[in-house]
Amino acid sequence: MGGQMASQLDGDELKNHKKATNKVSNGQPEPPSFFDKKDNAVADHCQETTCKSSPPPPPSWSTFILAFVAIPFVTCTIFTTFYAVLLWLSPNTWLRTLLVIYLLYVALDSTPSRGGYSWAPPLHSKFVENTMRRLVFYRALADYFPVRLIKTVDLPAGKTPYIFAYHPHGVIGVGACATLLTNPTDFDLKFPGIPRRIATLNVIFLIPIFRDWLILMGFISASKSSLSKVLRRNESVVLLPGGAPEALLANPQKMVLSLKRRKGFIKMAMETKASIVPVLGFGENSAFPIHVPAKGSWLFELQKQLCRLFSFSTPFILSPFPLPNPVHVVVGKPVEFDPSKSIDECHAQYLKALEDMYNEHKGKYGHAHIPLEIQ
Repeated sequence: MGGQMASQLDGDELKNHKKATNKVSNGQPEPPSFFDKKDNAVADHCQETTCKSSPPPPPSWSTFILAFVAIPFVTCTIFTTFYAVLLWLSPNTWLRTLLVIYLLYVALDSTPSRGGYSWAPPLHSKFVENTMRRLVFYRALADYFPVRLIKTVDLPAGKTPYIFAYHPHGVIGVGACATLLTNPTDFDLKFPGIPRRIATLNVIFLIPIFRDWLILMGFISASKSSLSKVLRRNESVVLLPGGAPEALLANPQKMVLSLKRRKGFIKMAMETKASIVPVLGFGENSAFPIHVPAKGSWLFELQKQLCRLFSFSTPFILSPFPLPNPVHVVVGKPVEFDPSKSIDECHAQYLKALEDMYNEHKGKYGHAHIPLEIQ
């Protein structure tokens, strides 16, 4: 009986196969199978959700260690500790004497205000800068988050100097470090022929060894005289206009920029006929976990007083280890000013351009729900 049922089933399958074959030969499409329906459903779902690529894998331990070393305050700690150990524990009297003389040199040297070492020939200086800016530490720093440099316009070289204004400051300006201050994201290829100096606080140049490391990379003092000298030489500068007060406001839930009272960089651009290039770091405020005290609280007031006293900020960092959150650094269109207008008018023009730029790009880089607040 089992054989009869098997033969009967084989016969039925043969008839069904002939019917399906006749339908196909007559031009009628074969009905989709279960697996075809499933594949079509997956394809439709992908079209509806645009099938976003999976997030990048977590950084390796080697990338994490190299990136951690590249963080400015970590590099500073390493150099300072090394110097202190040599000074206090070295049995060699001559070495200790040289280290003390070096301290006097650090206190009296005006190299950061002159825009670099005066004894270094230009070609040698450029070679050293380019080599320093391409060190493996900074490549690891860019790969860790990762940090990406997005070009939106061409910047003609040699026409006028540029002031690259990076916003927001964040805890240490990770996006600026990996794109504008160093070269792992190929700034020199995307914007060729634009020599640039990086401005930072004068107090940073009082730190032994670390200050010479920065000078070799092209760092200068953020003083008015130093910036003016560099811009009048037709070299560009990189600024973080928000400064130390803005670092205290690094809240990943909103983009707060401390710019309403900061007009010095606008005045500098007008005096030197420089164009200001707005640069936005989407994700900068998410680079480190910090505690932002409520406005008016005693912690908030303490931070403000310390900032005024020492000229640099002291954010409450919950962990010294950065968070591997993507940072997209968008370079915007240069803002040029009419010399006949007042500083207030030019300042308002820049803030308007910055706000328009933020609204244009915020949806592309995960900031659609994050408001911009300029205070």
